[in-house]
Amino acid sequence: MVQITPEERAGVIRCLVEELEYGISDIARAAGVSPAAVSQWHSGKNTPTADKLERLYQSLGEAMDRCLPELPLSQLDIAQAVNVIAKALRSKTRREHVIKELSGCSRACN
Repeated sequence: MVQITPEERAGVIRCLVEELEYGISDIARAAGVSPAAVSQWHSGKNTPTADKLERLYQSLGEAMDRCLPELPLSQLDIAQAVNVIAKALRSKTRREHVIKELSGCSRACN
């Protein structure tokens, strides 16, 4: 299980309030806490516990995805990605497709 720092947990709340414009009361309801607790999280006086973040994730799914810090890639993740790309590169057509995708070239590129 990946753990996030107290600063990152507080950052999730700031993101929900400041970037996604969720109300303190809406976050409190979703987390099952008082608005005063969310205000403390938002101000940095306190941080939400893992179980409160989990409740928020269950309630606010996509918004939480946008606010949670990006998880670091593991060596296994990288090895799996390289393996998939290597298999794709065996065929000339797939190799050209991968190169276009990696270069940001749209389907219109020839």
